[in-house]
Amino acid sequence: MASITEIPRITQPIALRRLPDPDYAHHPAYGLLFGRPKASARIRALARLWPFLRAQIPLAGQRNPSPRGTSGRGGALYERVLRDGAVSVRLTVDEITTLRELVRPLIRTLQEKKAGVAPETRVFKDMILPLSTKNAPEFINSLRAALDRHGVLTAASDYLGAPVVMRDSLKLQITDRDDAPWHSHFSDVGLPDPATSYMHIDSEVRFMKGMLYLNEVTPSNGPFAYVLGSHAVRLSAFEYMVRKANDKSGLDLCDAATRELFWALPRFLRKKSEFGNDLLDASPEAAALIAHEHRFTTEDGHFVLFDNNGAHRGMHVVEGERHAVQIQLRPEGVG
Repeated sequence: MASITEIPRITQPIALRRLPDPDYAHHPAYGLLFGRPKASARIRALARLWPFLRAQIPLAGQRNPSPRGTSGRGGALYERVLRDGAVSVRLTVDEITTLRELVRPLIRTLQEKKAGVAPETRVFKDMILPLSTKNAPEFINSLRAALDRHGVLTAASDYLGAPVVMRDSLKLQITDRDDAPWHSHFSDVGLPDPATSYMHIDSEVRFMKGMLYLNEVTPSNGPFAYVLGSHAVRLSAFEYMVRKANDKSGLDLCDAATRELFWALPRFLRKKSEFGNDLLDASPEAAALIAHEHRFTTEDGHFVLFDNNGAHRGMHVVEGERHAVQIQLRPEGVG
């Protein structure tokens, strides 16, 4: 039986009709900075986006389906993730202690890897260490067994409408305050990061994600955060394709050259999966997202199960480090 912590909140989960569309025309780092795009820039932007947009066409109809129960066995976990889009689970003392001990040598390996890369040049791959049955078989088997005991796999199966499996490919991640990708998006124009910085959706094909905390996580060392209820937004096939194509093409990056190219796209193609960086704090959309965001710490639980099509992010680390493992739960035979 899973131990679930009730999430205290003042409001009900957010009821979004659509994902936020930042006002790029009046944004200090986009339209107000670059002005009217030249024809040559528009051509270059479309040429960069088109191959990735075309590649999304076969996947457009395979997005996460509307959640539905199939076995009726998902219980409280299923009901919570159906309502909120994310739910935390508290493992037993023995379970979390065992998992932490099994992964400790690999944490040291990743710390040494990160120490060899200057903070200002770090990219996402410098912060992670892939885990598989080759380098962490006992850890993966122990985690899979713990999740099964707590009903996580059953809840995810009910949610996705098909039996799921935990993929053998996991990501061990260590984040600290110096990791460059998480902050200073618009330093070239002196614009501070917005309150919604790094908020995004994954919009991948038919799977859920899980986040296992391997150390104590507080509001200060980068908790995982989720906008409760945002999973209920169902993108049109076209919007899904556009957001994912901008992600895959790198047009959603925030360096000046990429921003200018993204701004040169036609308005209907200016949609990102990682939209939070571009929202202005004064916008009603930003205020609504922040008001309905819950930041999961180890007081909530050691493991967070979530629909990755809802708005979520890892918070910026203020002090210390966050040690976590990210997993994928996919229907059997998918991916």
